[in-house]
Amino acid sequence: MIAFAESLQALEENAFALCSQLEAVFLPESLEEIGKNAFIGCEKLREITIGKNVKTIGGGAFETWGSLKLCAETDMLIRPMMLDNRWNMYWNPGSIKIEKKYLLHDSWLPNVNLAEWKPDARVILAVNYLESYRESIENYETWIREHVNECMEMIISRKRWPALRSAVTNNIFTSADILPWLDRIKDRDEKAWLLKMNRDQQTQDDLSDLDLDDLF
Repeated sequence: MIAFAESLQALEENAFALCSQLEAVFLPESLEEIGKNAFIGCEKLREITIGKNVKTIGGGAFETWGSLKLCAETDMLIRPMMLDNRWNMYWNPGSIKIEKKYLLHDSWLPNVNLAEWKPDARVILAVNYLESYRESIENYETWIREHVNECMEMIISRKRWPALRSAVTNNIFTSADILPWLDRIKDRDEKAWLLKMNRDQQTQDDLSDLDLDDLF
């Protein structure tokens, strides 16, 4: 981790580009500007916390090519180019090149206009929202309810169980949404939790007729 001077106001373009040992960054409250590609290629960088006074963030500033936790203030608008100069943020498994493009995990980014982002990026942002759920944000929840299959595919492929539990607990996913995916959930604890939630809520659908032993 790097200690920044409390008076620091700007990070220059490419300030930490390709820094192979950087793992965590907590930017000082005095910081107002983050230059283009400031942390590009920092594959081991796992966490960046942005101070509330940042006004300008350059393209590719957080394009680490790894898995990143990014926490931003509620009123800070996160734009596509900040995380990826090409606005892609692919997450699909099966390709080393694409795997390196997976950027966000357990991130708190409440101020996002999903319409600006490409389809794969929207799924990443939606699942991260579920995973780091703090408050109801209609911008995310409306999109998630309209794209359950895309979100479930990522959740199961990545085993993002906190996101799944959050979606169920906060009534963003229904039992009907979960039912078609049960066979692909191999984690016994997660499957048992889903069935218990269903019984507790006394829902009247096919899921309520299933017993745990029948699923294995």
